[in-house]
Amino acid sequence: MDILDVMVARLAESNLPDETILQMKDMVNSFAEKHSDNPDILARVAQVKTSLADKLGNKVIKYHQGTEKDAAPMSSEEYTAAVGKLRKLKEDPLAYMDECEKILRHPRNSTLAEFAIDGLGEIVAEHPHPLLTSRAADILRLGAENDRLMELDVAGYIGMAMKQTAEKFPDENGWLAGKYADQYAKDRRDLIVDRRLQELFPQYMAEQRAPVADAVENGRKAVAINEDNLPVLRLAGEYGVDFDLKEIAEAIKGLKPGEKLAIGRDPEKAGVSGNIHKIDEKKCNAYVSGHHCDIVRGKDGKLGLVDVSRNGTEVVERAEAGRKAVAINEDNLPVLRLAGEHGVDFDLKEIAEAIKGLRPGEKLAIGRDPEKAGISGNAHKIDEKKCNAYVSRHHCDIVRGKDGKLSLVDVSTNGTEVVDRSQAERKAFAAWQLQNQFKR
Repeated sequence: MDILDVMVARLAESNLPDETILQMKDMVNSFAEKHSDNPDILARVAQVKTSLADKLGNKVIKYHQGTEKDAAPMSSEEYTAAVGKLRKLKEDPLAYMDECEKILRHPRNSTLAEFAIDGLGEIVAEHPHPLLTSRAADILRLGAENDRLMELDVAGYIGMAMKQTAEKFPDENGWLAGKYADQYAKDRRDLIVDRRLQELFPQYMAEQRAPVADAVENGRKAVAINEDNLPVLRLAGEYGVDFDLKEIAEAIKGLKPGEKLAIGRDPEKAGVSGNIHKIDEKKCNAYVSGHHCDIVRGKDGKLGLVDVSRNGTEVVERAEAGRKAVAINEDNLPVLRLAGEHGVDFDLKEIAEAIKGLRPGEKLAIGRDPEKAGISGNAHKIDEKKCNAYVSRHHCDIVRGKDGKLSLVDVSTNGTEVVDRSQAERKAFAAWQLQNQFKR
């Protein structure tokens, strides 16, 4: 018996809960994608979809708002007040976007999130300024990274709102917005399938996972770890964080043969019991999965690393992990604050072509005058009208790693940081408003 057989059996039940029907709809679509080259399975999938369609056609599906221990659902009064606030803020696009970001960062109601995203589309369509469209695309990215939002969005309406909003962008930022909408749809489906399978079919999942557990214990699906020199793990690649296993050396040392230690953003909330380590939220972000990886002690007493995440886990050189490097999203180049409050903001989008041209292993030096600082090769001298003496001649480097990914390395006296684009652009947008007599 496989998962399709289990679904058929469940669909034969009377009074099947609305949420279960919607979850199964997501599951069968994901299953079909993974077995798209198997005509026999696709034929059975079609039968399951027919049964689902009958169930959906005979019921009025209630809109799901969702609940969670640390985020109670909104009352009708709170929802009405929040919608009213968004409507009033439409007169101030930047303020609306700030509020929309708050809603997508800490979602409590799926209908409110959908309403906020729809309004975002109306703003970029009515006020097609690049500062606004860039900010709006970044807000959609935040939504696309939020597992909590995905869990609330059982019916998939938020994903549709993101897609429709992306289509209203008048410029190249619409491509980015569409990419984030697609990312959200895929990740949401994967997340719901992974978490709900265990809830709906616990016995089936236990049977499926048993062989995997044996394989892990035998070391066949694990990366070997040197217990005498515990490494640094890179969780979720360029967008994630580096985690030093030496921080939990005692917990690892206490593992007995056959035991494992689950590591992640919140393993307990991801359904893991037993030995767990929740990474400090100040050292973590949404790219790190709730249950990201396991440290397993095999029957032979040796340690292994098993990745169970959506965005990957790798062992990195300790020297590399210690660099003052910050991952950069090439699809959405950020604004850099050079030399803190006394310095200047520099938008990397100004040199997007130069960055795009970097080959693996190459870097681009940025500063007040990199050449005078002794730099040869790829360099960008910031316009002296946009610079000051607090910015070092050679201030920072944009580096393309051997894996093709970008990072920022600070080499200055007064520091370099990535700042919120909305803060950096607010002053520029205010000037544009005055120039164009734009009503706020």
